[in-house]
Order: sequence, then structure tokens, then C-alpha cells
Amino acid sequence: LDDDGLGSGPIRVAATVTITGDLATVDFTSSADQVAGPVNCPEAVTRSGVYYCFSCLLDAGVPLNGGAFRPIRVITRPGSLLPDSERPTTDTNTGCHPGDPVTAEGDPS
Repeated sequence: LDDDGLGSGPIRVAATVTITGDLATVDFTSSADQVAGPVNCPEAVTRSGVYYCFSCLLDAGVPLNGGAFRPIRVITRPGSLLPDSERPTTDTNTGCHPGDPVTAEGDPS
């Protein structure tokens, strides 16, 4: 990641993916520590991103439900950019993005 929006960067986001039998492990423990800017990612968003990547590899007929992702293990490190659920986080996982026009009515036109 180039920057956190507050001048900290580059910020290391690293994943080691290991496949053992039917289990996939995605290990983010070598990612950077949390930063001041709004790019720290909560566990749910981290898992969602991992699951999305794996869903792109599945056959179209595979139902995307909890069972499809059960054999995927996600490992994070407390205090890192991609922390476990016990750590406070701030992410930018919203519907608004820098440069989006905003009006009082919420209409971007």
C-alpha cells in the first residue's frame, strides 16, 4: 500500500498462502503494524477479501455460503494492519471514495 492518507508509507500488506490437502491457510502476520490513517482492516473485512479471492477460483456452480469457506483459515497478528477481532480498527470499507461528489441530499449528480 503506497500510503495511509496521512503520510505513512509504504505500508506492507503481505499474505502467505499455503495449501495442505483440503485446507487453505492465508497468513497475514508479516503485514505492517496498524497505522494512523483509515486503512487498518477489521477481521471481518479481511476474511471477506480472502473469501472473495477464493470464490473467484471456484466453479460457477459452487454455492457461496459458509460451507464453501470452511476449509479456509485466515491468520492475522494483533496490532497489525490486518488485526484479529480484539483490536480497534478503522477502515475505509464504505460506499464513498475520495473524489466522489457529495451533495446535501446525498445525490452525487
